[in-house]
Amino acid sequence: MFFNLVNSSEPNGFCYNVAIDQDHVTMVNVFDVSENILEHKLQYEYAYDDQDRLVKKTAKIYKAGKWETSYVLDFSYDIAGYSVTRRRWDAKHNSLAQADELMTYETLANGMMAVDTYKWDEKNNDFARVDGFLMMNPGSDVLYALLK
Repeated sequence: MFFNLVNSSEPNGFCYNVAIDQDHVTMVNVFDVSENILEHKLQYEYAYDDQDRLVKKTAKIYKAGKWETSYVLDFSYDIAGYSVTRRRWDAKHNSLAQADELMTYETLANGMMAVDTYKWDEKNNDFARVDGFLMMNPGSDVLYALLK
């Protein structure tokens, strides 16, 4: 277990317990710290493929004495880059809903990546692009450029 002291020596009210298996983080438990008492707050579970790439992140919240899935991020990879979709937990159907958000990351050149965000469009039954931007390696003192 470790405490979060990212940018300050002042405690921020959270501490974390990390499970690692074969050099992979497989689970992170987040605890609220109140009056020296730890209380469950969030849990993240991670899955990897045979190439050691992250393929799934499951976020859970602690409610009424049990863990409830909040959302799942699914990662997929291709030659140009990767994409991430988010599926929220549907309590009515007791299952994950259809993906409602998508982000794509495409490598354009050395140190340059295009990032596009999409939301599910019910009317057109497809993802609609919401925003996009170009990321350049800040190590080369190149500013981030915004694409619209």
